[in-house]
Amino acid sequence: MSDMDIDEHNDEIRSCTRCRLHENRTQAVPNQGSADADTMLVGKMVGYKDDKVGLPYQGEAGNVLDDALERADKTRQDVFLTNLTRCYPPESRNPRADELDRCARFFDRELEAVDPETIVALGKVVAERLLGRDVSVEEEHGTRHTYNTLTFRAEVVVTYNVGAATYDPSLRDVIADEVAEAVER
Repeated sequence: MSDMDIDEHNDEIRSCTRCRLHENRTQAVPNQGSADADTMLVGKMVGYKDDKVGLPYQGEAGNVLDDALERADKTRQDVFLTNLTRCYPPESRNPRADELDRCARFFDRELEAVDPETIVALGKVVAERLLGRDVSVEEEHGTRHTYNTLTFRAEVVVTYNVGAATYDPSLRDVIADEVAEAVER
């Protein structure tokens, strides 16, 4: 994406009203980072603090992500950060299937435009969308798979959602190591 294209894309995200999630959001949260990145990190949804600040991966989940990037000697500007949905769901519930479907065009457009070599699937919902099957993150974290369409091919690395480390601190190092390894490649 050129700078103008990414700006237009993000403006479209910010003004989106395609599903019910827009009704309770503070703001829609676009992507962050480099549209020329080799690595794309994809989460399930915008968090509470993301909704308030307007940037992805804020708060403790963002600290986990920043730690992982630091381990790889990278910053947020060296990767492309995005989510499947761009609005914070009420009470932090999981996005519903129709909400994911309505937001899919933004994610699909980003995949094609960024054309990353590696996609880090941060959690079950993202891994299942990319791999097209049921995924047990507990059994498959750290594994690598191929994402392939007619026009696009990338390696998918499955790991836990960065927010999981806020509930289970023992996952912080696991997530950080797996993200760092994927970003370093």
